[in-house]
Amino acid sequence: MSDKTKDPSEGEISEELEEVEASAENKEEAEKSDANDASGVDGDADVVKAKGTKKKSADKTEKSAKKPSAAPQEAVSGFEAKRAAIEGIFNPGKADLDVSSLREVSSEYDVTPKSGTVKSVAFIGGLLVILLGSMVVTGRTGDVISVIRGDYLEKKIAETRLAEEQHRQAQLDALDLYGTLILSGQPWDALIRLNGQVQYGQTSSGEWRELRLGASTPFQNLKVKETQTFEVSAAGHHPQTYEVTQGMWEQVSGTMDYRYNLTASLTPASERDHQEFNLRMESDLENDYEGVIKITTVPAGAKVIFNNNPLLDKDGNELVTPVTFDRNWVRNEAGKLEEQLARVDTPPDNGHKIQLQFPDDESMPKYVTQLQRRMWTCEWKDEDEVKKLGANATLLHQCNYTWNLDMDFNALKQYIEAREAEEQRILEQAKELQAGSAEAAGSEKG
Repeated sequence: MSDKTKDPSEGEISEELEEVEASAENKEEAEKSDANDASGVDGDADVVKAKGTKKKSADKTEKSAKKPSAAPQEAVSGFEAKRAAIEGIFNPGKADLDVSSLREVSSEYDVTPKSGTVKSVAFIGGLLVILLGSMVVTGRTGDVISVIRGDYLEKKIAETRLAEEQHRQAQLDALDLYGTLILSGQPWDALIRLNGQVQYGQTSSGEWRELRLGASTPFQNLKVKETQTFEVSAAGHHPQTYEVTQGMWEQVSGTMDYRYNLTASLTPASERDHQEFNLRMESDLENDYEGVIKITTVPAGAKVIFNNNPLLDKDGNELVTPVTFDRNWVRNEAGKLEEQLARVDTPPDNGHKIQLQFPDDESMPKYVTQLQRRMWTCEWKDEDEVKKLGANATLLHQCNYTWNLDMDFNALKQYIEAREAEEQRILEQAKELQAGSAEAAGSEKG
């Protein structure tokens, strides 16, 4: 180290070295003086020298008294150790580092960090160790890796969003799904039972009528997740049963609605039935074919309105259920009774209108139906009856046409109540779903 860059402590070290050397010299002089005194040798020169030496020795001794006493060799060795330690700090390659000496030097020069800094670093390090340790113990090694990479927070946010989405999807999966089924096919006006029960719809006049097969007969609010069974039946045809399962529905794009189109096709019970049905539907209406209508109700006593007129007997008495008739009497403008037949070959899609009511009981629903030409049942005449027919008789003349209606108004009331309750439940569920979607949207914005 050059003079220009001397460490300020170097002067102190040099001074300490001089004091150690002086102490050693004084000791040597003292030993010589004691030897001379012991030998009894006197001389002026020696006395003068001794006095001078004693004076110098006293001066040296006074300086030495200011420092702690130590063996000369031990003092020199301590100094060299400290010097080597200091040089080891600034020039690590020049000498081996003595750890014990370094501790002494560091204590003298106060190279240890402040206690506050050490505590802060230790606290943060401790927290990190605890966090990483807990993640390892719980098996969340992925979180440990994320903390090390620095993307732990982003990972947690993504996991939270994924959990919320999964929870939301679970709620949607738990909800009932509803769809509309459109039923079409042949023959029209065939009776439809859904899951074993006749289905009804309400008209604009407030009356209830059964749903029958047509160009497009809709069934709304059907549960998509449940298997729906449709039974279609018509006179002179084999009944058919159809099942609609969840996988058959198609979701309407962008909505929670589902759709399915079902086509029913009934086959005639026999070739003879097939020919009779086609001939009946192709009739030119030149011949009149009459039939017998039989109506029973639960409870009994329902008023019958036939083609917008009360059903009357030939004496003008009003008839109630149960009732069987092939004609009715209607009062004209003059008040006279006129006979009207229950015709089979009514104009296409313009059959007999039949209404059933309980005027004295407002709790009872009102029923209406349209008896179309294709709804009649052909009961084949026996051979003796056929032989009595004339030469111009057709296949239609070989039939005794009937139409039976069994109407349970108590069951109809229960059907209406269940339908209204289901509609209310669906409405409340839709509101809950809408509220949940709004809440989820608000949390995403937040």
